[in-house]
Amino acid sequence: MQKAKPINHSSDVQITQDHRPLNLARNFTIIMLISMISASILLSISVRSILVDNLIHSEEHHSLSITQLLSNSVLLNFEQFLNQAGSMSASEIRQHPKTLALNDFIQKKTKGLKILKIKIYNLDGYTIFSTDFSLIGKSEKSHPSFIQAVKGNIISKLFFRDKIYAQNELITNRNLISSYIPIWTEGTDKIQGVFEVYKDVTSLIADTKKTQIRIFAIIFGILSIVFIILYFVINNADKIIKEFNKLKEEETEQIKNMAFYDSLTGLPNRVLFSDRLEHSLQLASRTQKLVVLMFLDLDRFKQVNDNLGHEAGDTLLKQVAERLRECIRTGDTLSRLSGDEFTILIENLHNIELSTTIAQRIVSSIAKSFFINNNEVFITCSIGLSVYPFNDDDANSLMKKSDAAMFYSKSCGRNNFHYYTPDMLQHGSQRFELESDLSTAIETSQFQLYFQPKISLSNLKMNGMEVLLRWEHPSQGSISPDIFLPILEETGLITKVGTWVVHESCQLTKEWNDKGETPISVSVNISAIQFNQKNFVSNIKTILQETGLNPGLLELELTERCLMENTEENIEVMNNLKKLGVKLTIDDFGTGYSSLNYICRLPIDALKIDRSFISNLMDSSEKRSVVTAIISFAHGLKLNIVAEGIENLEQLTFVKAMRCTTAQGYLLSKPLSQDQFERMYCSSYNFNDSLELINTK
Repeated sequence: MQKAKPINHSSDVQITQDHRPLNLARNFTIIMLISMISASILLSISVRSILVDNLIHSEEHHSLSITQLLSNSVLLNFEQFLNQAGSMSASEIRQHPKTLALNDFIQKKTKGLKILKIKIYNLDGYTIFSTDFSLIGKSEKSHPSFIQAVKGNIISKLFFRDKIYAQNELITNRNLISSYIPIWTEGTDKIQGVFEVYKDVTSLIADTKKTQIRIFAIIFGILSIVFIILYFVINNADKIIKEFNKLKEEETEQIKNMAFYDSLTGLPNRVLFSDRLEHSLQLASRTQKLVVLMFLDLDRFKQVNDNLGHEAGDTLLKQVAERLRECIRTGDTLSRLSGDEFTILIENLHNIELSTTIAQRIVSSIAKSFFINNNEVFITCSIGLSVYPFNDDDANSLMKKSDAAMFYSKSCGRNNFHYYTPDMLQHGSQRFELESDLSTAIETSQFQLYFQPKISLSNLKMNGMEVLLRWEHPSQGSISPDIFLPILEETGLITKVGTWVVHESCQLTKEWNDKGETPISVSVNISAIQFNQKNFVSNIKTILQETGLNPGLLELELTERCLMENTEENIEVMNNLKKLGVKLTIDDFGTGYSSLNYICRLPIDALKIDRSFISNLMDSSEKRSVVTAIISFAHGLKLNIVAEGIENLEQLTFVKAMRCTTAQGYLLSKPLSQDQFERMYCSSYNFNDSLELINTK
């Protein structure tokens, strides 16, 4: 889904057609302004063209009159010289006395007439005279205007010169009209030569431009008045149309939202999502691309509703929707199906690497704390993924299979994701059977306790043990805790089973301590559901009284996530447990996003470093830095530190060098059955000898 706006597929189109608003006033304004400016410019240009044509025509007649007068006088006084000039060189003509005399004669005759230059050509195009002596001797034989003049036509044209030499001086920036005028022999039709007259019309052109500007202003002013009158009419009509369209769009949008969008989160609902899923599968079949369907369910959401109320639950769902939007791409479709169930549609994939990255991003994002009504709330999510076309090419089947993969993720401990595999549907039916079998597992002695030794790193002697629950199913054999523990929590049986584990552990620990020389403590993992029971403290007190175990030898392990909700109430429960003498440890430390300031307030005795930091410890400088920081933090609070998951000597050497208090893991001992552990404890097993043997090997 787009982060700001959903994509319109077929369902959206069924409600309303995508269209652009008419906006009469804006369109009218744009069209009128363009028309007004264009009309004013075209009319002013047309007027200027007419004025310029008239100017050229007028000046042409004037030049013709001057030329006729000059030609008669020139031919009368200088005809012989002009006839001979055609055979002279340019330098001879320039130096000839008649040239100077002719120049003086013309200058006197044209004085005050704004004539800047006069040139005389013979019929061969040879310049036999020019008031600009530098042009004498040049040929104009191929000039189009000269050719037309020789045929008896008068040719005039307007042009601009930034520089021109005339009247014995250099003149700049002039508008000129050049006229080529044929000279006829008096009384005949025979052309004798060609006069070229240059007239200065700069002032006349300036007047023409002023006239053009005035005409533009008048036309534009008239059109502006018409525009203003029409604008008020059109603008009024535009407002009426807009108000009508707005009401219609609001009604349409309301109907569309009710039909296709979730009223709480604003996300597409099941109807719209199903339509988009069908559409994406059709598109993928044509493009040969992959489509991944994610089915997401929030873990332990019911507890938020039960503890904080449904209003808080609704607020949490809104915040979850916002985080999910931030985790996906623009173009992916996010929807809320119902309750705490969400689906995500990822299209146009070449492989599943991107969908895996998005799923990881979502799991990490949802696991971070939420703040609702001044309460810090922690939840997780479980995600199932199915892939088109590998899992199926039917939308309903893909939904069913991603749902099965989601339930498989829950059964594997929650807070994770899995892609669908064919055995997951069978796993779903098996899970239902396991739920039924779990209710009788205690009465039929199917649960067994295993014990993993905890070793003091100061002397490498056993100082305690952690209790681990195992289930031996009568027909299916050993079932992993990752499978049955989530079921116990979801069904609420965890409270009954948890009480049994604590009681049995305390009973056995009391018996072993009575036989052994060195007292050992027992660590029991407590689920959040069990810890949040109102009678939890009284149950622990009753168990200690019934078993006779020294309270100081019972250690309860609580996860960060368990403690981060209802913080003040949790601190009160922990203080009551401490009054009984029970020791408290934070399990899986470093994975729960807890506040260090809050940890400092808790009445705890130890921190247990999560095995994920110990794994590959020697290959990761980042993990070594985290472990070092946790140990230093614990030392500062005068807490014991337990490192779990120790599997090799390098890990053991490192945590011991960092002054870690206690260690446990397969290097030291795997989890042992009741009989195995009792034999080890009563034999005062020496772990130091075992480590020396391992080191030698």
